[in-house]
Amino acid sequence: MPHPLRLGRFIALSQDSLKQASAHPGNLHAATHLFGVRAWSLTVWQDTAAMQDYARTGAHLQAMREISKVALASRFHRYPSDVVPSFAEARAVWLRAGRAD
Repeated sequence: MPHPLRLGRFIALSQDSLKQASAHPGNLHAATHLFGVRAWSLTVWQDTAAMQDYARTGAHLQAMREISKVALASRFHRYPSDVVPSFAEARAVWLRAGRAD
């Protein structure tokens, strides 16, 4: 868990990134969930290009630059899907294949 003084910054970065994702062209779904003391986000994109454009700009780019200062670890995984998966489904895939950064 991040230092308590960094938790506020983590929350701000997460909220800004979620707001950016929700408004970004090509985004089909954006949400966050808590599992215990871990925060998870799930975004679904029309295509890889839209996802990469989002990831490399704005609030998300800033969050990635600061992630090591506000969180103990960061992992992600992307995979194709014809439907918006539930958090449980996406989490199961992530636990099997997520990449740690």
